[in-house]
Amino acid sequence: MHLRTEDPAQALQYASEGLVVANDIEYTAGKAGTNRVIGIIHATIGNYDLSLDHFLKSLELYEGLEDTLNMARLENNIGILYKQSDRPEAALVRYHKSLSLLSISPNPKTEGLVYNNMGVAFKNLKEYDSALLYYEKSIDLNTEHKFGSSLALNYTNMGVVNKHLKNYDESLSYYRKSLDLYQQQNNEIGIAKTLSNMAEVMILENKNEEAVMYLKDGEEIADKLKLKPVRLNIYESLIVASQNLGQTEQALNYSGKYIDLNDTLHRSQIDQELHNLTIKQEIASNTQKLADLAKDNELQTAALEKANLKNVLLTFIIVFALLVLGGFTYIYQKKHEVNHRLANINTEIKSQKDMLQSALKELKDKNIELDLLNKEKNYLINVVAHDLRSPLNQIQGLAGLVKMQEEKLSNDQREYLSKIDDSISMLSDRINQILDVSAIDSNSVNINLEHVSIRELLQQTVDEFEKAAQEKSITINTNLNGFDPMVLVDKTYVAQVFENLIGNALKFSNPGTKVNIELRERDGYVVTEVVDEGPGILTEEMPKLFKKFQSLSAQPTNGESSTGLGLSIVKKYTEAMNGKVWCESEFGVGSKFIVEFEKVAS
Repeated sequence: MHLRTEDPAQALQYASEGLVVANDIEYTAGKAGTNRVIGIIHATIGNYDLSLDHFLKSLELYEGLEDTLNMARLENNIGILYKQSDRPEAALVRYHKSLSLLSISPNPKTEGLVYNNMGVAFKNLKEYDSALLYYEKSIDLNTEHKFGSSLALNYTNMGVVNKHLKNYDESLSYYRKSLDLYQQQNNEIGIAKTLSNMAEVMILENKNEEAVMYLKDGEEIADKLKLKPVRLNIYESLIVASQNLGQTEQALNYSGKYIDLNDTLHRSQIDQELHNLTIKQEIASNTQKLADLAKDNELQTAALEKANLKNVLLTFIIVFALLVLGGFTYIYQKKHEVNHRLANINTEIKSQKDMLQSALKELKDKNIELDLLNKEKNYLINVVAHDLRSPLNQIQGLAGLVKMQEEKLSNDQREYLSKIDDSISMLSDRINQILDVSAIDSNSVNINLEHVSIRELLQQTVDEFEKAAQEKSITINTNLNGFDPMVLVDKTYVAQVFENLIGNALKFSNPGTKVNIELRERDGYVVTEVVDEGPGILTEEMPKLFKKFQSLSAQPTNGESSTGLGLSIVKKYTEAMNGKVWCESEFGVGSKFIVEFEKVAS
């Protein structure tokens, strides 16, 4: 009898023909052995019910022969069948029966296999202590009798259970023993799988760099041997290890490989299922043919014409059945292709969703960290600004005392005192700006809204800057359009808004240019425009314009100082008073700053 696992249909045909012969000659041992082989063939293609039927027939025949060793092997086969059917409790019952029979007819090889299978069943039930106990029993037997292949499998299973128990050092120790045996046996499949298993444990221990080394070695072997499921596990681990190491690009690369390979495996699985379906149909057809053949043998005395007619009819029926079967197979294949594509799309969407959620979580954590750092920075700036006020006031007071004796001072000393006053004034303005921004950020600004004449307030501010404009030979042109609109704002804060905008226009304009200030009404809003002929603002710098402590390309034209806070104060004050502010600029031509408040009745 010839068992060809690569061609189950042919193997089953040979086995079935052998069973016919064994039945004809009443060879009980042959019938028992052949039924067991047929059961194994059905199990390989997923015909579990037929497999169980033949195993039970074989077991019954061996019982009649009182062949306890083969009965033990059959009980182990049935246990494996139950395990494949996800019935670990039923499998354990059969394994125990097998061990009882082996106590009568000992066989270390079979006993070691049964102990290992019992460990697998307990592992599937998550009864890990029991699983370890039976694996150890199997190890003792396989070590004593030097069954190297079985021992390597034992060590692998021990590694798996210890990983579930989070005994990572123990797990790695068993995996290394397994790896040594596979290397001695030159079993490259075992080596690749074990390297992948070891890397999974190393990742759990945060030994990501070491894990990547093992995974790449395993990937090389798996790629050479075309072990697609092993490569899939390796890519999955490489994604996790790369993410843990902060290697986002590598993680995305392995994610792409994982998705492509997973898609290929799904297609292969469907092809295998269709292949198994074809085999099952061939088996059914061959079984029917054998049954017909047996019937023909019983009717050998029938007339040849009648037999030929029956054969012709039988052939016609078989051909018709095969055509129908082909149609159903084609429909089945197309249905599963569609289902596979949908499943693959869903898998890819889920994978991308998981990656996106991971990236979003990482971004959220970074934002929280940056927010804390920003709050700490603002706190330190606020403290420093407050602490600077006291020494500045002291310096200003001492300078005032010296000024009281001005008649005793030389011209140089008076000039130095003047420069000290200017420096103190500049520093005080900067500190006030910093504290203004800090107050707005902490929502501690007290807005006192009242009806204010924008025309009057704007003219006052322009008058305050006339001297500074003359010193830079800049002309300030005002167009207030002869009307006096009222707005509901805080007078002090609006004054600071205008001071910052007009001050900036002068600061960034070259001598001999103009600053145009216009007041007008538009759709129920009072609009103030401050237009300069300065350098303008680059398009890519516009988003930074109203943010704190920003340094832009444009620089003051006469060495004036800038804290980078003025426009941020303008925006915060304006919006705190329910107004709007924005900028329109063309680089190299100039800038226009627009402030808008809702007009109210006088």
